[in-house]
Amino acid sequence: LLPDDLRGSFAALSVFRGGWFTEAAQQIIGGDAVPSLRDQLARLQEHSLVIADTVRDPASDEGATRVRFRLLDTLREFAADQMTRDEKHALAERHAAHYLQLAENAAPHLTGHQQRRWMDVLEAEHNNLRAALTHYDASGNAASGLRLAVALRHFWNRRGYLREACEFLALFLGHFSASPAPEGDRMWQEATGRNALGRALRAAGNIAAGHHEQEIALEIWQRLRHNRGIATTLLEIGIGTYLQGNAPEATLLIENSLKLAREANDLTTVAGAMMNLGNIAISQHELALARQYYQDCLPLARSEDSAWLLASTLNNLGEISRLQGDLAAATLFYEEALRGARVLDNRLSNVLPLLNLAEIARLTGDLTRSETLIHESLTLVRNLGDVYMTAQCLFAAAALANAAQKPERAATILGAVTALQSAMAAWLDVSGPEDQQRLADSLRATLGDTRFQIALAGGAAYPPDRIITFALSGESTL
Repeated sequence: LLPDDLRGSFAALSVFRGGWFTEAAQQIIGGDAVPSLRDQLARLQEHSLVIADTVRDPASDEGATRVRFRLLDTLREFAADQMTRDEKHALAERHAAHYLQLAENAAPHLTGHQQRRWMDVLEAEHNNLRAALTHYDASGNAASGLRLAVALRHFWNRRGYLREACEFLALFLGHFSASPAPEGDRMWQEATGRNALGRALRAAGNIAAGHHEQEIALEIWQRLRHNRGIATTLLEIGIGTYLQGNAPEATLLIENSLKLAREANDLTTVAGAMMNLGNIAISQHELALARQYYQDCLPLARSEDSAWLLASTLNNLGEISRLQGDLAAATLFYEEALRGARVLDNRLSNVLPLLNLAEIARLTGDLTRSETLIHESLTLVRNLGDVYMTAQCLFAAAALANAAQKPERAATILGAVTALQSAMAAWLDVSGPEDQQRLADSLRATLGDTRFQIALAGGAAYPPDRIITFALSGESTL
């Protein structure tokens, strides 16, 4: 039997999921001084009830290590059973409040040069953050739940937890209308939440639902007369409109966003608007205009310390160089973009530079390197859950299979791409409809119409994860 002074601490530690650092235990469990708590943890280790792991300190840029504690799941369940229902609730409240504060402290740093450190901090506490969200749902605290979900929006997006973002943002927004928060705060929180949900839905492939959330957010921002919110939301609506193939309407929306963002001195949205206007210009073959937008965007991305925007802009300047036939310059841009994304461990920003470097390798005949880069991108998107980027990666895999003289494999993968596009009601802005049509025409000519249609239909019938497995396998047929 445990001594009385350890029994309560052991039971209370069951509130953690995925482990804890000493400071968190001290703040949540409370009561004892830090030296006393450390002594209790050491004694619990002696009883083989607590495990101490030496892990990399997520808050350190120097590779420092520190001790992180955890309970085995079976022991955690036993420990939790030692508390009353009221004790469990009170402890869960303190636990959720602690991780809400952590997430809100991290949120301002998730787009600047410190983003990797703060992303890593949140990654280390991901299971505790999920437990806090679950507690707020179970206890009916939609206001705090939405606060936490909004604070995590950039973490979820950059690290690829799109399903989680969609689930929790939709959950708390669905209950938020009955929230007791003050009207102004409630409206701001709801609009921000709907912006985040709209982006997550779009990335997950549901562009129409994402568009709907952004329209609700725009109405709220307009009622608040919040020009920054209006500018940001017009940009998001413009991006969705462009992905659905309406470049003229998208241009008008994003130009309005740019005008409002400049008036509000919102330089991040100014840069984002210019980058997306450049994307539209590329799709319209206006390369000089696109280059000007990207070059104007670069200093803003640097001054705002927006690493993902900088990586995206460099990648797009590489795309212009590639389209103009300067593969050496394109490679330099793509490699710089990829280095920046990797340094920050920004998984989503890795994908396009990888695909574009794979395209350069394919065009120059280095099919082995192209395959390596495409496999890395496919592995990333499988874990990210970004349906749009999955389609981009699969198109690159289809083009590579065609270059490797595996037409049936190429047609099968292309069938999956067309199915994803149909489900999203979107086309791929990097490859473009012309590239896809050229690939389809080439494969039809090689295989004949009947074999081409059979392979295409076969690829369209399988779920994305199965097609990714096929694309990674090197097999010729499913």
